[in-house]
Amino acid sequence: MFPKSCIYDVNLNYNKINLEYSLTAIQISTFGVLLFRGKELKGKELIQTAQKLDPYDTNVILNSAFTLLIESDYNKCISMFSYVISTNLNLSYAFANRGLAKILDNNVSNGLTDINKALEINVIEPYAHRSKGIYYFNSGNYKKALEHFRIAFKYGKDTYEVEEYIDSCLKKILEN
Repeated sequence: MFPKSCIYDVNLNYNKINLEYSLTAIQISTFGVLLFRGKELKGKELIQTAQKLDPYDTNVILNSAFTLLIESDYNKCISMFSYVISTNLNLSYAFANRGLAKILDNNVSNGLTDINKALEINVIEPYAHRSKGIYYFNSGNYKKALEHFRIAFKYGKDTYEVEEYIDSCLKKILEN
C-alpha cells in the first residue's frame, strides 16, 4: 500500500514490552496522539518522531496541531491548522479545531466562524460539535452545549473528552 521508502522501523518500549513495527509517519503520529490523549508522555515523543520523518505530511501536521491544542499552545496550533487548511479548504476537522483554539485564545468571533465553516463542510463533523459544545459550556449555556456534545458523541464516539463534557453538562444542568 505504501512505498517502501515511506515505511519506518519503530522500536516502542511500552509498559516494559519491546515492540518492533514498520509504520508510516502517519501511523506513528496517529498512535502518538492516541497515547498522548491517554496522558502518556510516550505519545508526544512518537508525534515528534513522525514530524521528523515526514514534516510535510498533512495528517502528521494535523496530529501535531491537535496535541498543541490539548497543551493550550494556541498560537502554534492555529498556525499549523491554518497551514493544513491552506492546502485543502474542505477539512472540517481542521476548521473545527482551529476554531476552538481561537475561542480558547479569546478570539471568539473568528473561532465561531471557523466552527460554522466546519459544520458547513460537514454537518456531522464530531469535532465541530465538540468545539461548539465547549464554546456553549464555557458561556454557561449547558443545555445547548449538551446538544452539541451528544451529536459529537453520536458521530464520533472516540471524540476527545466528549463523554466527560456530557457528564459535566448534566451535572451543571441538575445543579441549576
